[in-house]
Amino acid sequence: MYCILYRIYTLRNTIGMIILLWTICFLLEMPNFDFINWNNHSFDKKSMTCLWDRTYAHSYSIFFITVGVVFPIILIAFCYLKIFLHVRQAKRRIMAAKKGQEAVESASAEREKRNSMRLARTLFVIFVVFASCWLPYGAVILYDKDDKLPLEVHVFVLIIAHFNSSCNSILYGVMNKHFRQSYVQLLGIHHLAYHMCKVRMYSYKHEERDAQSTVMTNNKISQKTFIKS
Repeated sequence: MYCILYRIYTLRNTIGMIILLWTICFLLEMPNFDFINWNNHSFDKKSMTCLWDRTYAHSYSIFFITVGVVFPIILIAFCYLKIFLHVRQAKRRIMAAKKGQEAVESASAEREKRNSMRLARTLFVIFVVFASCWLPYGAVILYDKDDKLPLEVHVFVLIIAHFNSSCNSILYGVMNKHFRQSYVQLLGIHHLAYHMCKVRMYSYKHEERDAQSTVMTNNKISQKTFIKS
């Protein structure tokens, strides 16, 4: 997995991604320039921030929410769906291949299957949190074109939307052991890291043993079924 990440996030690719992100932000901001005059900037008294004027051109608000909120949610959902389908296909291939493998190899496949399902679950939770944080903001901006909703509503949805960036690190840490290990190393908690390593090795051995027991039980059931038939 790490080899794949290193091939993707090379220095050149990383710089290219950064440039692409800034280009997208610039294109989204261009309609607010004076020579285009689709919209403009103002101090929003409801959200207490300087951003595009929500009351100037509702069509730009629709454009911004569509491109900045709705489209990313659809794109993320599509990508996570592709990942889930890939995991399910890999699971089926593993189950089919187990028939011709030894118990130890099958145990390794079982462990890999569990890791894949954990990954799919993590991605799904991250997507749900992202959508839950940003959809209320988009809904309020689109609904309140006459600026009649109270200040508290606008401030609340804005805080929830920006909170998404803060809770991602928490979600990754809670649901991914590799991130937890990296956090421990980053904070320099060596004693805790050593303890976590021991716990991880103990858990790994038990998972290996449980997987082997499951595979051996399935093999015995298959043999009995074959003999009876």
